[in-house]
Amino acid sequence: MNIQGLIDTIKDAANTQDQKSDFQLVQQVLNLTNDEFEGKIIKLKGTGCKSICSGSLPLNILFYKCFDCSKEPTHVYCQECYVPEKHQNHVVTYHYSNGGCCDCGDTLVMKKKSFCAKHSQTQIQTPNPEMIFGENLTRRFKYFIMISFALLFESTQKIVDYTEQLMSQIQDAIVTLKVENSQSFMNDNMAEFLEKEKALRDCKKIYRLIFRILKFLTQDNITWSYATSRFLQIHIDCNIQKQIKLYHVHYNNHFGQFKLEKKEQLCLCSILNLFVKHNVFFSRFQQDDPNIISELFYELHADENFKPYLCKQILINFHYLYNPVQVFKLITIQGEQIKFRLNTINYTVQSKLNEIFPKLAQNNSIKKIYCKNKVEKASLFGYFYQFMGHLILSLLNLYKEFKNSQIYQLFDIFSNQLLLLPICDEQTHQYCSLFDDMILQQFYDEVVKKLFEQIFEILGFDAELFKFSLMHPQNPKFGQLQTNSLLIYALFKIYPCRQTETSTFHFLNPNEAQKFINSVVLQNKILQGYRRLLSVLVDTWKDVYRQNKVGLKNIFRLTINYFLNNYVAQFRLKPPDTILKNYLSNVVVCDRNFINLLSLFLMDYNNPLEAQEDLFETSGLSPQKFREVMLQLLKRTLLNNIVLTKKGGNSTTIYKGQFKIYKEEYKLKEVSLEQVDVAYIQLYAFLFGAQGINDIVSNYKEIAEFFQYKSDPSFLICRIAQTDYDLIQCVGDMFGNDLPEQFQKGLNKLFQTIFYAQSFYQENDLRELLRKFSYDSSLDLQKIILSSCELNQDNQQLQLKRSLLPVQYEPIFASLVLQLKEQIIDKLKTQNDQPSQLFGTALANELNQINQDKSTLTQKRLAILKAIANDVEQQILQEIIKQLHAQLEQGLVKNISQVLEDYSIYINLVFLCNKHFPCSQSILKQNLSTISQICLQIVSDVNLTQTSNNIYSIFASLLDETTVTLDFQSDALRACRSQIKKAKYQEKFNNMGSQFSSQFDNTPTQMATETCSLCQLPFEQDEVQYRALLIQYSNLHKYIQMIPLPPQQVELSDFFQIVSSCCQHTFHQQCLQQNQKKYSIGEFKYLQCPLCLSPYNFPFVSTIYIKDAHDKKLTENLKFFLQTLIDKKAGEYYEKYSVNQEERVLKIYDEIFSQVLCNLLFQLLSDLKQFQEKKMHLLLQDILVLLRIIYKENQSTILQKINQDNQIFFIILNLLLQFQIKEKKINNLQQELKSALSGNQNQSAIIEALTQNIIISYFDQRLLPYQIDNITQSLKQQYIQKFQLNFKDFLLRYYLAPCQKKKCKFLPFQRISNQEQCQYLCLICFKKMCCHFCGRLSEKKNGNLLRHCCKKHNGKTLYLNLRNSEIIIMQAPYITINNNPLFKNLIGELPFIGYNQSTYYERYKLNLKAIDQIIEIILGEKYIHKFFLKINKVHSTTL
Repeated sequence: MNIQGLIDTIKDAANTQDQKSDFQLVQQVLNLTNDEFEGKIIKLKGTGCKSICSGSLPLNILFYKCFDCSKEPTHVYCQECYVPEKHQNHVVTYHYSNGGCCDCGDTLVMKKKSFCAKHSQTQIQTPNPEMIFGENLTRRFKYFIMISFALLFESTQKIVDYTEQLMSQIQDAIVTLKVENSQSFMNDNMAEFLEKEKALRDCKKIYRLIFRILKFLTQDNITWSYATSRFLQIHIDCNIQKQIKLYHVHYNNHFGQFKLEKKEQLCLCSILNLFVKHNVFFSRFQQDDPNIISELFYELHADENFKPYLCKQILINFHYLYNPVQVFKLITIQGEQIKFRLNTINYTVQSKLNEIFPKLAQNNSIKKIYCKNKVEKASLFGYFYQFMGHLILSLLNLYKEFKNSQIYQLFDIFSNQLLLLPICDEQTHQYCSLFDDMILQQFYDEVVKKLFEQIFEILGFDAELFKFSLMHPQNPKFGQLQTNSLLIYALFKIYPCRQTETSTFHFLNPNEAQKFINSVVLQNKILQGYRRLLSVLVDTWKDVYRQNKVGLKNIFRLTINYFLNNYVAQFRLKPPDTILKNYLSNVVVCDRNFINLLSLFLMDYNNPLEAQEDLFETSGLSPQKFREVMLQLLKRTLLNNIVLTKKGGNSTTIYKGQFKIYKEEYKLKEVSLEQVDVAYIQLYAFLFGAQGINDIVSNYKEIAEFFQYKSDPSFLICRIAQTDYDLIQCVGDMFGNDLPEQFQKGLNKLFQTIFYAQSFYQENDLRELLRKFSYDSSLDLQKIILSSCELNQDNQQLQLKRSLLPVQYEPIFASLVLQLKEQIIDKLKTQNDQPSQLFGTALANELNQINQDKSTLTQKRLAILKAIANDVEQQILQEIIKQLHAQLEQGLVKNISQVLEDYSIYINLVFLCNKHFPCSQSILKQNLSTISQICLQIVSDVNLTQTSNNIYSIFASLLDETTVTLDFQSDALRACRSQIKKAKYQEKFNNMGSQFSSQFDNTPTQMATETCSLCQLPFEQDEVQYRALLIQYSNLHKYIQMIPLPPQQVELSDFFQIVSSCCQHTFHQQCLQQNQKKYSIGEFKYLQCPLCLSPYNFPFVSTIYIKDAHDKKLTENLKFFLQTLIDKKAGEYYEKYSVNQEERVLKIYDEIFSQVLCNLLFQLLSDLKQFQEKKMHLLLQDILVLLRIIYKENQSTILQKINQDNQIFFIILNLLLQFQIKEKKINNLQQELKSALSGNQNQSAIIEALTQNIIISYFDQRLLPYQIDNITQSLKQQYIQKFQLNFKDFLLRYYLAPCQKKKCKFLPFQRISNQEQCQYLCLICFKKMCCHFCGRLSEKKNGNLLRHCCKKHNGKTLYLNLRNSEIIIMQAPYITINNNPLFKNLIGELPFIGYNQSTYYERYKLNLKAIDQIIEIILGEKYIHKFFLKINKVHSTTL
């Protein structure tokens, strides 16, 4: 083989490739004749069969996932490989691709039974290139691959320290700065710079040539794909390396660092290995097509060994996929900018850049230098990312092969790179998100079980001891596990244990607010990912080893030991620096991960001495070092709490967890950053007792004063002493149903506070309140609620379990949620209970029941309360007394009361600590006595208002016991105490008297009849009465036949398109006008009844005051009613009656009120009970009078179109037409009705409803002709049958069914306008459709939901969101969400389709109450009522 000749040929092809087609290039480099090209390439395309599909997924193409058939969550079925019959009774989801390939046939990813027929063949033959191509062509192709890649690597090694445009940037800088001798330096070294520029161009050409040729050869060609894969896995021939010099690490060192040393050596690495190592530098020239690698490598999967081999090379050489770079910006004195982009690492020692850049940076003309760290990512990473679903398993297999933990280096690489990046930068967030997706999400239960097995393999014979006995650092296996266990390694190495290198970057245009937000969001992302990992770890251990917690504790010990021994973090605050820089310089991103781990470790400890001793022994540190590490972490935690709480804005909102970052369907186990910080502060106080309290207070004050914030740690101390909520939030979701006793007590405390404000909550109301309280995921929230509440099946409300204590008020909880605090304060004010309002009642009750089983006081809080009592310094109390004395000296009595109110919770806390845990040292008692004396002195010496006097009296009364114990009391103090007690008893007596008298004053008197419902005055003889009538249009009768119509009367269906309702309140005209409430929902205008707030659109005037059909009042009301209709409906009336104006109005009157009559008559014959309760018979009789007035003018009515029919509805309607509308003959009507209703037990009641003012006769609802209860039950059974009993069965029936729109272009073809369609089900006609318009795109105006609603259902319907069973109420074009989902778990949480097996969705059961609500809305036409209930949540839509 003429190697030099082939080198020249490849270089020529690379230089001239723009003028040649792909097949011409192939012929040139492989020296093919036309016959060879046709026979050896073209004819082989489309032949053979691959064992793995690997079909490329273009952008926005539909693919499927089945989590019952997969082994990891990233699997993909393309449309061709997805076989529905193989996935029966599985929940299959569809998605739209952003790249990637199909995994069908890959046993690492999927179960064999799920493979399609094409890729489940067991006898797929491996092609033999030598036999198919011949030895000559095979050899030519092999040498082409070796030489072309060798040329690529040779050129790349020349530009590893050279970026694009660098030479021109340096030249511009020299001209701008006029650097002495620099120009001559450039001239002397221009040859080297030009060589690098040429190498950069050559790299791009050769790279493009290689991929053009290989893509052409391998596309749909299994034989050439297999040959390419095989030759890429060999090293470059020694003879080639004699002419093309490669300087690289030797193959024997798998984990050696990349360093170019120009010495004679043979490179024995495979071509793929070298490709991985050089790939990050290809980004210097590869910008046109970033997906070119993936597209080629998918074809190479024809060789089933290719993907595992390449993934192995990537994992071994993972550190080559990232290259740290620095972007420099030099600002001159004149304000000119000079930019450079340089490697952080110098790969070549003799680089001239190492000499020129320092000269430029030190020039006197440079005013400022800004530097920003970035990470250059290899283009190969995009391909590798597609196959990371089995990354952890691959690492385990590689460890078995090499027995070297260096295979885990990707964790170290990630951590080291993260240290170089500013945590306030958006790119850093993307970097962490990518790593989270690639690594953390792969720790699902099956993988974690494999990791447990690896631990036991490393331990060997000591495996059982690990499960049942505690392991300490002195054990030789301790260090061995830390080094070799992938699980342990991931737990402590995944994030760095020291501060980021903030000294390497500055801010040119600092936007502090946004940088704070970026920082908090990033830390939140890191925390949630790590908690997800811990949760899977705990859940999997419990599933496998049941009640055995010792082994799990040992895993925690191994990780905690590493953290405590490897923390490299010094707390420092620098006065010149800004708040942002001081904050960022102290951030250690793994702090909260450690806190979560520590919280889990210490959860079962109730004795602080035992906990501290065990933690100290686990650390293996000296006592001084252990204390120092824990104190440094406390300082960083307090810094976070102070800065991010006081900062305000969005960063504070995110820090407190009041803003949800992630979509709910991800089901993340979320907790706020603040709650984790407070959890550590509580654990610190628990571990170190009184000294811990002093550390917290003194460091809080020091940090707050440094930033010139108000220094008040009292609320923080109250929070850790009076609640366990933050610790519960930190680790609670990881316990599942196996809650420790102390843990359960903390939950009980939370719910006692919540239910103090209101005894019962609807499910959704409680969840909304708790979301403001917490940052729980829905699953965590479910566990917490069910642990302390039970669902009252009668009213669907949540209530406290009967076993819990009566509710008590906890002010700390209330302060965390303003809404809850307002509710409680309002309740206390009505009870005139100011002491409870100031101090709360919960802690006192807990301490009084301290030794009882039902007490909610946990051992951790008990230890903290004792620590507060034993604190000899009492810094906060001393500060309070200092403030009181300062105000007292100035005579500012009002300010003293404000200080007492501000510190009321803390004063009550220390008072109770002193009362229940008296300390031998009397400093606490003395301080409390000082406050008491100040209060008593003010009460006795100063004339105060009643409010102020109450404040001082309350504090004096609270601290009275402390004062009594003093050895000396003055007579004045005794007299004052006596005066306070007398006032207290007098207040109680007055309250008793007022309550007694109120029993007589509040006795209601009987209202007069025939009065205005609003002003309660009787109607005068000539005064007009108004009723609030709501008239709505519906076509429900076309889908639910409530009155069966014979074939010859189908046209009568239009008589049932109106649904009317009336609240039966009557008003004076003036009262109604003065209190009229108008509401608009877009173009829809409605009024509201001033009393019951029911919507209405027709102020109906009593027919007593209507003289004729042209009455002005009637005309005005009709005009308003027509304005409330949609334009289409109003237009129908005007088009139908194209006569003169007066006749048109009369015709419209006749049609509307004839339909109202039909609806009222149906209500009478279907639900007589409700008809009687609402006094609808009075409205019905008024309608008959009005129709008679109209008939006199028109001499006709549309009711005459009704043919005779033997149904009772039409018989009665015809009688009303004959004896009430055409003429008034009540006696004849009654006689005919008796005849028509003979034998019916409800005869008298129906006749009274049609002819009398009151219904007094007995009736039986079950004997009505059209029983609404039967219609409702029948409809309910239909819904239950259609919806199935759980969400899994519902999905199997509806989720993958196609859209039923005739011209749908959506399923299963492509995404519409880059939006992933969500599909909905109409709950009236059960038609499934895409939400957005999916027909011809040129016609796209409104979405399918709007079009269907207007066309089929008169603009009103209900839709079901198939992804989460949410019910949408639509009155086009407006929608609102019904609170009650169709499927829910035990507390009403919605299901979301995610990465779960089908059995997961069985826990979401059909919500029968939601079905009742659907039926109520549909049958009762309650759409507008639902809109008015939550008018602020109604919005327009184009769906």
